[in-house]
Amino acid sequence: MMQRADFIIVGQGIAGTLLADALLKRNKSVVIADGRPVTPAASEQAGGLLHAGAGKDLAPDPFFKQCLDLAIPLYQSLEDHYQIECITPKPLLIFKDVPNLKEVDRQHHVWLNSHFHFTDSPKILQPAYQLNVVSFLAAARRFFKTHQLLLEEVFDSDKLLVHSDGVVYSNVEAKTVVFCDGTTSMHSRYFKNLPFIKNRGDVLYLHIRDLSPQFVYEQSVRLAHREQQHWWCGSNHQWDYNDLNPDVLWRDNVLQQLTSWLKIPFEVIQHTVAERPTTAGQFPLAGMHPGERRVGILNGLGTRGLTLAPWYATHFAAMLCGEISQIPGYNYARFSKWLNG
Repeated sequence: MMQRADFIIVGQGIAGTLLADALLKRNKSVVIADGRPVTPAASEQAGGLLHAGAGKDLAPDPFFKQCLDLAIPLYQSLEDHYQIECITPKPLLIFKDVPNLKEVDRQHHVWLNSHFHFTDSPKILQPAYQLNVVSFLAAARRFFKTHQLLLEEVFDSDKLLVHSDGVVYSNVEAKTVVFCDGTTSMHSRYFKNLPFIKNRGDVLYLHIRDLSPQFVYEQSVRLAHREQQHWWCGSNHQWDYNDLNPDVLWRDNVLQQLTSWLKIPFEVIQHTVAERPTTAGQFPLAGMHPGERRVGILNGLGTRGLTLAPWYATHFAAMLCGEISQIPGYNYARFSKWLNG
């Protein structure tokens, strides 16, 4: 029996999840097509930090500030919706010279001195927040599954039929399909002309017993608390690679850095790798295909995806529902030129 929906969303990473939520809030029906990948999804590999700083000096950026002001209340509202605690205020302590930032309060120095090697006083970036991405996406998946919105299979674009009035995939008939499927879109017949640049990132998961979870810590690598005494440590960006096997040289280098930075013991629990979609100039991909008005994409949000995704998902949903004509400030001419090329 054919199932009917307003939208098919391909991929249940952070972009697909938030776009589905934004459309459901507008009383639109959605089906999310997502099969579990062999390697971790890029969203699940993220450390989870959100803030409004930009560049090496982490100076406040007006656009990131807008995105953060939208993102935090949205994630907080979804905590109630998905019945989970996942977003936490979490200042970033930086153990290197960032002139734009204030030094951490002296009251923390005794504790920091007992846990870290450092010469100059660490700097602090706040407000900053941490999203438990894995728990958030798992809770969203349970919600979608409970409400029969999830099609649990790897999407096969060869089976997608697009016509003037809508799209058909498997046993689902919809008005529009939106691809939020990470690096898979690089090979799509609709979006292969977009300037995707894929990269791989390694992450270590560590057991650290005595480190306070009230901060995220950064020196040459970043440490972000996950759960109990488990910590995320990463990550790198490799643009030239042949496989997704763990990078042993990177791991050994990080372990040396951690040994010279931390005064407390730690052990490696796991070493994982994920492939991430980025674009030339870190330009997010958000819009409808100019030659296929029933086919859209929300992808390529880059390393700041957790901060940017709520903004783009909210405004893209508003555009799809006819509330606005375009995402504010978005360069559609550039997006369309790539696809028409």
